[in-house]
Amino acid sequence: MSTKRGVLSGSKVATTHTTFIGGIIPIIEAAKKSSAVERVVPGPIRRVGTNQPRIRFQEVSAGLKATIHSGDGKQSLFLYTKDPGAAEAVVREAWRAKR
Repeated sequence: MSTKRGVLSGSKVATTHTTFIGGIIPIIEAAKKSSAVERVVPGPIRRVGTNQPRIRFQEVSAGLKATIHSGDGKQSLFLYTKDPGAAEAVVREAWRAKR
């Protein structure tokens, strides 16, 4: 889990939760740079059994929820957007690049 400086800078990222599971920072940074994403809200970290790293998407009323599993934790990112498909493409690309 990390708290990389600078990832929370700017008006697009909510600072409710400031600790992140491994591998989520490149996804947050890519979402911040995307014009398809209006706001990024990280959720709390939940402990889960040992899992393979994976990502799951779910459309929600405000846009898109991405749930990232990494190591023994999972964390959700809520992406406020009018185009969930474009936001998902940005997150998937960042996910592939980090692997």
